[in-house]
Amino acid sequence: MQTTLLKNKNYLLYLFGNNTSIFGDILLMTGFSLYIMTVTQSAMQFGISMAIAFVPRVLLSPFSGAWVDKLKKRRTVICLDIIRGFWLVALWLLSFQAPLSLKAIYASLIFFAVCDTFFGPAFTTILPRMIPQENISEANAISNTTKSITTTISPLVATLIFSKFGIASLLLLDAATFLVSAVSEYLMRFDDSVTTEKRSGLAAFGDVLLFTAKDLRLSSLLANGNLTHFFLFPFIEVGIIYLLIVTFKAPAFHFGIVESSYSAGAIFSGIIALSIGQKRSIAQNINVGIVWMLGAVLLYGIMIFDKFRDILMANAYMPVAYFTVCGFVMFMAFNFYGVYFGSYYQSNVPQNMLGRFTSLLIMTFAISRLLGMLAFGALFESGRIDLAIYVLLTGMALKLLVHVPFLKEDHRVAVQRKKEQEIGTSDRIG
Repeated sequence: MQTTLLKNKNYLLYLFGNNTSIFGDILLMTGFSLYIMTVTQSAMQFGISMAIAFVPRVLLSPFSGAWVDKLKKRRTVICLDIIRGFWLVALWLLSFQAPLSLKAIYASLIFFAVCDTFFGPAFTTILPRMIPQENISEANAISNTTKSITTTISPLVATLIFSKFGIASLLLLDAATFLVSAVSEYLMRFDDSVTTEKRSGLAAFGDVLLFTAKDLRLSSLLANGNLTHFFLFPFIEVGIIYLLIVTFKAPAFHFGIVESSYSAGAIFSGIIALSIGQKRSIAQNINVGIVWMLGAVLLYGIMIFDKFRDILMANAYMPVAYFTVCGFVMFMAFNFYGVYFGSYYQSNVPQNMLGRFTSLLIMTFAISRLLGMLAFGALFESGRIDLAIYVLLTGMALKLLVHVPFLKEDHRVAVQRKKEQEIGTSDRIG
């Protein structure tokens, strides 16, 4: 690990601001998820509710990346954090007038999705501007590890506050985290230059589509990420809470424990990435993460057997124990994969296109997530747990398949680079 990173004031501010914001976000989203599932008791309705939040990402992403590339990144993220903080304060004040309606929660999900469509591309471009390229993987591994510690604690805190004080308290606490994050971002210093691109948003977005299509590794990476967002995340986000709260009648606090296991697995994967990650190429590390994810799906696969589900039903603590183990293993694999997924495109996409490329990820991931939410919502609503698992297993196998072009192209480029170096050396000697 590059210890110099931990002496970099701007990087420390980046970590603090990011983790503060994430802490508040997870508090709120955990509260919203429990509130919606408790009220509706429906996997399909829950899936539709969560899918609503992805519509703005689909509609705005073709424009947001191009706009963000033309804006000062620090000013953009500060303004968006302040706006979201004040929105939550207003929602908290309204909660004193009457209990929050589902419509108010849906409106908040949509509003935050609009903000995230611009915040994501802006914030993603900050790290490569303050960290040397050779330290990007280490910086991402440290960032993912600290983020995982935060996301381990926050679901537990969220479920405790939700159970004792209700959702209003979570609104106020999340508002505070946004404002603290804005202060941290204000103190950061980095190269905040903007692109001089004068083309329209759609034309500029078309450029990044063409750039991605021509780069076999980037297009393979994009397809791989979309498979994750169509198969894995909807299965986790719709299925696990439905099984715990509705099928197994578990208390809300058990959901917080399971959510925390995801982050605990991510912490472990961050340690692995920092200690052994540099022994393989980025392409090989992505491949290792995918294979681990495929193995983790097999743990969920035990649920296809009726007798095993009967065992889970027999004891109040069996479901939370089982889903905690599955979640730990799955997210240990996913976050190891995620470190190198992010490191590759941050290092290989030009700075003046990085915002647009991030918006391309956001848009396509949102479409995949939206469709996946609806598909898995319908599967769990119909009681087809076995079919949901088979679909998930198919998706993980496809991830391995679409990564093959990345591996082949990465090998080809490495061989070509080696030949060029050998020719250059022989020319100097000659």
